[in-house]
Amino acid sequence: MPGAPPAADRPLVRLLPTVLLGLVLLAAAGLRWHNLRAYTSWDADDGGAHLAYVTAITEHGRLPTLEETYLAWHEPGYYLVVAAWDALGRWLGVASLDWWELLQLLLGLAFVGLVWRVARRLSSGNRWVALLVVALFAFLFTGVKLSAYVTNELAAQLLMLLAVERWLAWRLWQPSDWRRLLAWSALVGVSLLVKLTALIVLLAALLVWVLRATIQRQPRLLLAAGVSLLVVGALNAPWLAYKQRHFGAAFSINLHERANAQPLWRSAGWSYLLAFNPRTFTDQPYWYSRPHSFASILLSDTFGDHYNLFGNTAAMAQVAPDDRVLTGNGRTTTWLRWQRMPWVNRIGLLISLLWLAGIVGSARALVRQRPLDWAKLWALAVVVGCLAALVYHNLRFPYLERGVLKAAFIYASFPLVAALATAWWWQTLRRPWARAVVLGLPVLAYVVVAWPILWV
Repeated sequence: MPGAPPAADRPLVRLLPTVLLGLVLLAAAGLRWHNLRAYTSWDADDGGAHLAYVTAITEHGRLPTLEETYLAWHEPGYYLVVAAWDALGRWLGVASLDWWELLQLLLGLAFVGLVWRVARRLSSGNRWVALLVVALFAFLFTGVKLSAYVTNELAAQLLMLLAVERWLAWRLWQPSDWRRLLAWSALVGVSLLVKLTALIVLLAALLVWVLRATIQRQPRLLLAAGVSLLVVGALNAPWLAYKQRHFGAAFSINLHERANAQPLWRSAGWSYLLAFNPRTFTDQPYWYSRPHSFASILLSDTFGDHYNLFGNTAAMAQVAPDDRVLTGNGRTTTWLRWQRMPWVNRIGLLISLLWLAGIVGSARALVRQRPLDWAKLWALAVVVGCLAALVYHNLRFPYLERGVLKAAFIYASFPLVAALATAWWWQTLRRPWARAVVLGLPVLAYVVVAWPILWV
């Protein structure tokens, strides 16, 4: 039609991503609300230990001892917030475990919302790329599970992702507003009081500041690094002193297993770090399946219930014995979930390979780009730092049966990978049908196939 605007410029077409985003968020909220009522923190990994930490605060007005919970050395920030949330619940007359878990639901939805913002910032504002990324993370198993039980992991990952989003929004690779630098440093300091993993974000920032100061001869960036370290250190000094005084190690990453730490080069972890377990994708999708494999476990724990800890045990007890399957951790699952898990892992493998190709393509483009895109370089540094930290943890403490390898530990890095990879594929695939098939179809297939595992 003569004079008609291009399809992409029509108001309804411009509004479509926003409408679809709203529908995705609504479905994500409905799924999490159902799981809130069907799942209990007592059935989760370390669930009782997290509850004991909060109980020590609410009942005794102090941090717990190791006799009360083996997680007593955990940073206290999250648990203090839950205790305050409990006080609010008591004032409203609704205090209960479900009330505590409702906080997780809200944190989970906030995480999905942040994924949208981060994806847009890493894709030059492309709303379709952001929508594809959000459509996956609204239903990705790790996030769905973390939204259902009391644990510090989700709050830690949320704050890390918020620090990433603020870094990108405020362009802190070249800080021009010292108030923003101070605010970001305070955010990272608070994040470290929730979990030490947030140190990765700070180290990535220090790396970028030092590189820019060296390459572009901007010594004031070293001052920015010093100021950030000072703020973070000041916020965390009291907790580090408490940790040293009560537990004998201020900077340990795993006090519970400190006595069993192995040297890096002689670690038993190398045996599974470089291994691959094809049975994860065929006839043995659940823990305990040999040969142990870092990549296979991480993938299966990201996209599915590899450890078989996300189930309604009360409802499972009502399932006919012939429809139940015993898994390696001593719990049971249904035949339907068992049959779906290999397919979930296969689709997860496909998505992971797409991410890998996209990240490699994005990194190659970054190296060739001039001027250098410091935002994407920093995002890649965070991703590499998260993976390196998980590898280090497994080499120092290679005890898979004790839960040292979980996708939740580095969950905040996954949206960065997905956003960078999806943006690269979007630029590479010019035809709309190709984008729909390569980027949209795997996400849709995952949600459909994984639904019996996501819906407890």
